[in-house]
Amino acid sequence: MKHIFSIFVIVSCFVVVLSIGCFQNNTIDTEAVTGTITLSGQPLEGASVSFSPKVAGQGTPASAVTDAQGKYVLQTPLGAAQAGTSQGEYIVLIRKYSPKPTGQKLKDDRGNETEITQPINILPEIYSDPAKTPFSASVKPGKNTYDFDIKEE
Repeated sequence: MKHIFSIFVIVSCFVVVLSIGCFQNNTIDTEAVTGTITLSGQPLEGASVSFSPKVAGQGTPASAVTDAQGKYVLQTPLGAAQAGTSQGEYIVLIRKYSPKPTGQKLKDDRGNETEITQPINILPEIYSDPAKTPFSASVKPGKNTYDFDIKEE
């Protein structure tokens, strides 16, 4: 009987620990990160901005897309909406995709043809290469603002 009671206690503890883990808030502590992306001094709309930790495990990847004024508000997958990212040192990557025709066409069920395109990054490669990007950021407690100006090659 003691053996059955011990197993019951162990299983009960396991269920309690498991249920606590399942119902915890899945958000992370974040700091606000905003800024403006410009291309040769002009606002760059539709650019993808990514913050990647310089050291694995010391920060949380986050991203945003710029609006018509080139402004962005960083977001992590597990953070509150538009809350930024966790404290840490980051490399910053910026890309802007534009559709490039492939020369191929696709027919739908009605016989209508649609040209197939593929997205290409229209910004200089240096800004999307983690080993070459000149941009970095140090996210600290409070509001963080990082503006980046891309130079055309």
